[in-house]
Amino acid sequence: MDALWLRLVGSRKTVVATVHQALPAKADPERWRRWSFRTLFRSCDLVFAPSRQVVRRLILDYEMDPERVALTRHGCASYLRNLAERAPSCPIAHDGTPVVLFLGSIRRFSGVDVLLEAANLLRRAVWGFRVVVAGSPRTDMSVYEDLVRDLGLERMVDFRLGPVGAAKIPAYLRQSAVVVLPYRKEEPTDLAFAACTFGKPIVVSRIGGLDEVVDEAANGISFEPGDAPSLAEAIAKILRDDALRRCYETNSLVYARTDLSWRRIAGDTVAAYRRAGRRGMTGASV
Repeated sequence: MDALWLRLVGSRKTVVATVHQALPAKADPERWRRWSFRTLFRSCDLVFAPSRQVVRRLILDYEMDPERVALTRHGCASYLRNLAERAPSCPIAHDGTPVVLFLGSIRRFSGVDVLLEAANLLRRAVWGFRVVVAGSPRTDMSVYEDLVRDLGLERMVDFRLGPVGAAKIPAYLRQSAVVVLPYRKEEPTDLAFAACTFGKPIVVSRIGGLDEVVDEAANGISFEPGDAPSLAEAIAKILRDDALRRCYETNSLVYARTDLSWRRIAGDTVAAYRRAGRRGMTGASV
């Protein structure tokens, strides 16, 4: 219905859309679904995408005109810095123990189990660290709790279950040594950008544009989704090398202040509209 409605609107008005994530795969067996999304995207005069991966998918899988697709990052989480001074206390570090942080909704594809398996391997290489998993459960937590018991990780894994409002995020990020995003499935990059805003190294799976952040910012390490040994190796590399960790911290801050600057993103957005305007676009945006 959206695709048909936008095609009707697009015949009389300019249509601009933003595609965040989760594009149906080209191999999706539901052909009608692929057709619907292709019709929807091609009904737009301009489409904003948050990562190069999404840009490629739009052009290759959905046959979008490259001139009608614009890369625009979500931007740094500068608002969190403004909240930091009045943020509630939620202590997670113990006696200076390095904290490996997972932050966000806990879903079946979030890769928390991969992080726990990596922690089991990591303790053989790094002495003294703590894994904190903070977020609202969207799946059966008993699976992860059983895994913690089976691996004997009770003393080094801390589940902070429940909603993590914006006011608490700064406290979690400030106390972490490294932020891990071990997703098996495409997720937004906003948490990676929040980690950059607070100058944190990140370790991310190569999925959904997360690895693009590491490639552009040189602020962490990427690994194949589901590969616990590679994840453990990446975390160990950061925790054991203070100079490398400080380099990643600096690079995160620089990336947040430059590439993720809202002024720069606003400029890129305006430029995209102007390019579209030169192609003869007229009317209002929907």
